[in-house]
Amino acid sequence: MPSTDTEAVKKSKRRVFLVAFISSTAVVILVLAALIVFFTMLSPISKSQTLIWRKILSLETISGSWKSSDGCVYEYPFELNGRTYLRYAWAESDDTELWLSFAKERNMSYYDLWLKRFVFLAEIYKAYYPVSDENGTQFGIKLRQDAPLSGDTVPFRIVSRKEFLAPKDIAGRNVSFFLAKGTDLIKEEGEFSFFSERFESMVSDGKEYRRYTDYWRLP
Repeated sequence: MPSTDTEAVKKSKRRVFLVAFISSTAVVILVLAALIVFFTMLSPISKSQTLIWRKILSLETISGSWKSSDGCVYEYPFELNGRTYLRYAWAESDDTELWLSFAKERNMSYYDLWLKRFVFLAEIYKAYYPVSDENGTQFGIKLRQDAPLSGDTVPFRIVSRKEFLAPKDIAGRNVSFFLAKGTDLIKEEGEFSFFSERFESMVSDGKEYRRYTDYWRLP
């Protein structure tokens, strides 16, 4: 008959083995779970890193509104008087000092100059706006009043924004000017030609533009 002490030792060893096996299995499961979570979190990053800049093939790729970090805007399609354009607006400029200086030169009040702004616009900016070429491309400037800053002696500040409208056919001949990364980021490359006797080509500075969806605040 086997010794009861020996049986007890064997049972004890089995329990120790089972406990050790279960513990090691639990550790392996936890490690695997941690790895799964890690790679799940990593995969979106890896996916975004694989996106590269590609030439666009049509204007439809840039349908919508796009805004750079410094406030410049592309918009396509832009409809005006039954025609379709690619609109580009430069960042706004605070021209208050320019207008104050001009008013002083002409011995006019700042407010009176604002009332007659369209009469003096070409003299103030030393350019005629709006202006168009033989293809229908238009360059213009928009003006608006802004709230005065603390310490200002003027009732309002004058802010301007220059922009151009390129007809669809002209814009379509410049699709190689745009690169896209994914669906929410574009940038310029090379030159945008207006095929114009009046306007020179616009040279890219490599600026990036992100899709802009707050249409109510589009400048």
